[in-house]
Amino acid sequence: MKKAYTNTCSGTFDEFTAAREHLANLTHQLQSSEAAHAHHDETERTIHDEGQELCRLLFQAALNVRSNNEPRPRAVTGHDSVVRGYFRAGCERKIASIFGAVSYRRNGYSHAQGGSLFPLD
Repeated sequence: MKKAYTNTCSGTFDEFTAAREHLANLTHQLQSSEAAHAHHDETERTIHDEGQELCRLLFQAALNVRSNNEPRPRAVTGHDSVVRGYFRAGCERKIASIFGAVSYRRNGYSHAQGGSLFPLD
């Protein structure tokens, strides 16, 4: 069977659009005449692989929700008692999750005498 969905979310509707589209495409694929004639192991492999991608898309969407709702304090103080007042929005971090690669946007705070802090980390 072919891969159900390969595109990424455009951000047009909400953070979970890509996951919804992926599930709808997978469901449509599993109802097709091609799927009806596929061997069980092929159907199982498709569900496993596309289910893994669905999980990755859901995790990415959850991270996007968290990023979009991150509070914006004026400064952040670390365990070293250094107040970090220089703000950087949209710092990206790549994560190798159990579902596959995702990225995480978060705010960064820094000071010349202390390293950067990312409260969402």
